[in-house]
Amino acid sequence: MIRRAAVLLALAGALLVPQGAHACSFTWAKGYSPRDIQRRADIFVVRGEFRFVDGRTGGDIPEGVSEVWPEPGTGDLLGRIERKSGKMMLTRQFYSEFSVECQAYLAPLTAGAGRYWLERRRGKDGRYRILMWKPDE
Repeated sequence: MIRRAAVLLALAGALLVPQGAHACSFTWAKGYSPRDIQRRADIFVVRGEFRFVDGRTGGDIPEGVSEVWPEPGTGDLLGRIERKSGKMMLTRQFYSEFSVECQAYLAPLTAGAGRYWLERRRGKDGRYRILMWKPDE
């Protein structure tokens, strides 16, 4: 009887052991907070309609599709911004699941219209890096 009580007590104690938590504490790297991005001289803002592009095929990802494939080798999400003038700007954005879960991801996660903060210098592939967006209301 005492042995059984000891086993039950040990099981109850094991259940009370705190489980590891996913902490969302972080500090913005210099120049990458929302306030800093808006003040950087190497950034410009455009308005337009954003769409994701499949990183494997280069084709458009239709609205409503929940899975977006990153570019192989980089993990970046590819897209394009279509401006009212008709000009199309090819884009890329770094993707971080941690940032998304912690509500610190600043680039778009869905297609839509808005303002986009882009690095002025294009990458070797001709794409602009999206650092931040604010959707149209």
